Amino acid sequence: MSLGTFKEKGKFGEYKGYQLLESQIRYAMANTTSNSEAAKWLHVSFPTWKKYAKMYIDSETGKSLYDLHKEHGSAQRSILPQTRYRRRASAPWAFQPYDMQEIFANKYPTYSKTRFKERLIKEGYIVERCSCCGFQERRQYDYEVPLKMHFLDGNSKNFALENIELLCYNCYFLNVGNPVGKNRAYTIDDTTGEPVPVHDGNRKYLTAEGFPMGPLYQDRQNEMNNLKK
Repeated sequence: MSLGTFKEKGKFGEYKGYQLLESQIRYAMANTTSNSEAAKWLHVSFPTWKKYAKMYIDSETGKSLYDLHKEHGSAQRSILPQTRYRRRASAPWAFQPYDMQEIFANKYPTYSKTRFKERLIKEGYIVERCSCCGFQERRQYDYEVPLKMHFLDGNSKNFALENIELLCYNCYFLNVGNPVGKNRAYTIDDTTGEPVPVHDGNRKYLTAEGFPMGPLYQDRQNEMNNLKK
């Protein structure tokens, strides 16, 4: 869905104005603490926000989203840092043109992973804690939980919800690999059973350059050389 959907024409070509979706309204509610802040978040006027926020009814409480945010929005003030309200004047991403179900169906394989992770947490699709050890302690300076998104099948373009998990940096390092930069390739030596680093997947490079492979490997090589004599 493109941003042009929000400025569609009527039956006879008349201008209908912005058409805000319920997902947009709820996304703004999750990131603000009042209805006026929510209108600024979506870069629309307050009457426009009020019109559409009153149009959508919450199924659990039976109240409009406008009244719901008016009652419970202030409770988020101690959770959301103030820096999240300072956005650029032009922020098309705030409208969230892509529906999450379409992203889960891999209709947008080039979708931003940073934005995808942020929406997973804010829209309640995944709990903000480590899937392995349960770590959920927040940093002091930005109140964020340091977690890294992991694709279970190794395919970073598979955005299916069952293929996503959040891991703390310690669990990611132990179970997946280096969370920053490339992983060090290695192979298991047939003679000693020791892990041997591999340079670009070429073990012959290690022998040619005299790369140290551990004392057990060197002792075994000396024994084999003595047997040959």
